[in-house]
Amino acid sequence: MAWAARALVFLAAGLLAGCPRADDGRVAVELRRPESTSAPADGGAARHVRATVALRDGSVLEVEVLDEPIEIVTPYGSQIVPLGRVRALIVGARADEPAVVETRDDLRLAGALGARALQVRSPALGSRALALSDVHELRAQAEPTAKVARAPSVDAAPATLDDVPGLAAKPPGTVVRYELEGALTMGPVYGTGTYSTDSSLVNAAVHAGLVRVGERATVEIEILGEVPSFRASTQHGVTSLEWTSPYPAFRFGRVRRAGGS
Repeated sequence: MAWAARALVFLAAGLLAGCPRADDGRVAVELRRPESTSAPADGGAARHVRATVALRDGSVLEVEVLDEPIEIVTPYGSQIVPLGRVRALIVGARADEPAVVETRDDLRLAGALGARALQVRSPALGSRALALSDVHELRAQAEPTAKVARAPSVDAAPATLDDVPGLAAKPPGTVVRYELEGALTMGPVYGTGTYSTDSSLVNAAVHAGLVRVGERATVEIEILGEVPSFRASTQHGVTSLEWTSPYPAFRFGRVRRAGGS
């Protein structure tokens, strides 16, 4: 068996010949996890995180970083943090200075980084590996704010609904919205609660108690079709008139005053 032992020694010597050696002659052996060759679950469209990277030479880059897990070895054990969860990564200036990982949920970890490079891409750099030894700080950019749906613009109120061609003939239940300012004008108002479509719109809004004189608001108006008659009354300083013949009518719905109230 002596020949077998000599063969093993010779083989080991050959394998270690290419390994880096420390100053004292000891061999430094680096262990790596096998790289996965499987395709991403989404069919190849790997997720990237937008980030601002400050380099040690003073350069600042806007890049997209591949969302890979970052390993940081702390005194309390190894932690794996997805890059998408990282708010900031600060790399120590010296080899013995710990790196710091700050997460979006306010977790702060300090220790040695398991990775040596980040996979980045940008119009200026293309796709490449960025050595962490060149990085001073990485800060992930905030996720894009979701677009807020805006209400469609609201037209200014006409003097009466009869002034809007075809509106009074719309099917009952049709709702329109107008922006108006409460006022006392010379125009008449017919009805109480239910108003004729030839009534002054701003006067009717004050009569109904929706707005005060000089107050601006957006009001909903529901078309009712013809009704047989309209009742007179005095409300909020406005006197409405009676009408006893069928005529197209409307009533007010919701109101939104200026300032959102």
